[in-house]
Amino acid sequence: MDALVFLAAPALAVLLMATMMAYLGSHVLEREVIFVDLSIAQTSALGSAVALSFGLEEHSPWVRLVALAFALLAGAFFAWTRRLEQRVPQEALIGAVYAVATAATLLVLTKAHLGHDHVRAMLVGTLLWVGWMDVLLAAAVFGLIGILLIRVHSSLFLVSSDAESARLSGLRVLRWDLLFFSVFAVVISFSVHLAGVLLVFTLLVVPALVGRLFAQVYRARLMIGIGLSVSVNMVGLLLSFGLDLPAGATIVVLFGVVLLGALVVAAIRGPQRLIAR
Repeated sequence: MDALVFLAAPALAVLLMATMMAYLGSHVLEREVIFVDLSIAQTSALGSAVALSFGLEEHSPWVRLVALAFALLAGAFFAWTRRLEQRVPQEALIGAVYAVATAATLLVLTKAHLGHDHVRAMLVGTLLWVGWMDVLLAAAVFGLIGILLIRVHSSLFLVSSDAESARLSGLRVLRWDLLFFSVFAVVISFSVHLAGVLLVFTLLVVPALVGRLFAQVYRARLMIGIGLSVSVNMVGLLLSFGLDLPAGATIVVLFGVVLLGALVVAAIRGPQRLIAR
């Protein structure tokens, strides 16, 4: 009973992230910008490091606001540079931003004499110690974003999957890209605070990849992704608690095992046995 009480807040936090990330991950795969999450997450971490370097308390709301502002700037940059993708691959820009943000974060933390614990927390998070106020705030923010995404899903997914067709249909692609990357930046910023960069990236990519391995249509892929993400997160939380291991790292490794197993099963089954609806 004590374990269930202790894990209640972290479990709800990963449930919220799993659902939101499974949806956003489908857009990321359609846009073929797999590492955009890492880049925006690291930029958000840079914002946190900058705020901490000015003497703000680690759990201060101002630290979150600065981190969110940095993430939104990165999102706006990627929305703007999508128009250049015929000349400059966007994935190359995403990698460059990630490298610069990572190096800048290390420089800021070093200059501010902040230890390796801050770097570790940004990478793997402190999921087991998530509080109820964090969960309630994330639930409110993710809930509002979820309502928005449901209302604009058709147009937003068309822009993600076929920007040229979206333009021909009269959609202003830049505005939709700004909307997507702004929403993405908000979700990533909140999620990194809860779970760290590595777990957020894994939640975004692995469930969406497994969904693609076993289903043809979007809805089936999404349901597979959400179901897998929720299941693996719950098992990972229990394992980390029982074995006294970092929750974020445990869940990431477990996702790696599941992905390897899914690849083996998909190779044996063959593409002709994909779920068609």
